[in-house]
Amino acid sequence: MNELIRAGSIEDLVAHRDRCLELVERGFSLLADASREFAKAAPSAKYVRLYSGLDRQAFYQLDQGDVHDLVTVVRACLDREAWAHLRDALGLKAVMDAQALKDFNESLKTPPEFTLDNAAMTFREMVMNAERIFERGVITVFQSLNRQAFRRNNAFRVGESLVMKGALGDYGFNHYGEREQQVRDLDRIFLLLDGRTPKEPLCDAAARVSQASRTKPAVVETDYLRFKLYKNQNLHVWFKDRTLLDKVNRIIARHYGAVLPDDRTTTAV
Repeated sequence: MNELIRAGSIEDLVAHRDRCLELVERGFSLLADASREFAKAAPSAKYVRLYSGLDRQAFYQLDQGDVHDLVTVVRACLDREAWAHLRDALGLKAVMDAQALKDFNESLKTPPEFTLDNAAMTFREMVMNAERIFERGVITVFQSLNRQAFRRNNAFRVGESLVMKGALGDYGFNHYGEREQQVRDLDRIFLLLDGRTPKEPLCDAAARVSQASRTKPAVVETDYLRFKLYKNQNLHVWFKDRTLLDKVNRIIARHYGAVLPDDRTTTAV
């Protein structure tokens, strides 16, 4: 026992212990500072923090003194949230349909560095093309609602109503389809066409339809859309504002270079 004590003296053990705690305190203090800077760099990241991308393997690497990979993980997490925050701050998320937003988020799985030059170059182009992004989203949404009509007829126009077959489940939308996002996109499109700000997902048209689906049959109305929910899980949608509907059809006409027929029929999709 005396040999063990002499080989690694108590004084050395205490010194290493004190040095460890000193470095831990300094490191946690720096991490606290880094966490605050993370929040400032990505203000919209409500549920993502500095440590969000770290796991047990990360702490093993830390134990091995391998900090480079840890910094890489944190950088990717931070850059991902910074890109998303700037997208939302510039109002670009509002003009994106679900597919465009999905593609953008996919591109952030391995995010480019969030530098001044990269951000300026990327978002300058997106802001300049915001109207085109929105109109492309309008086409995408209505194509997804009626792919067959778009395939067979470039002069297809949106009528005053449509039927979304199998859109509903017992407690909300049918989660095996894309109907909830389609309703959300419809709500967003008509709000933007009228110069208004899209609503948050918890209080938009899709949320109201989902809530009402538990007591089918039911009717839900917004400023621009009227929904009738049926027990057979179908959802009927009426477009209430003819002027805004004409704007939608003019966007479709510009896209296809067509003169659209005056068709006010109901379409099943």
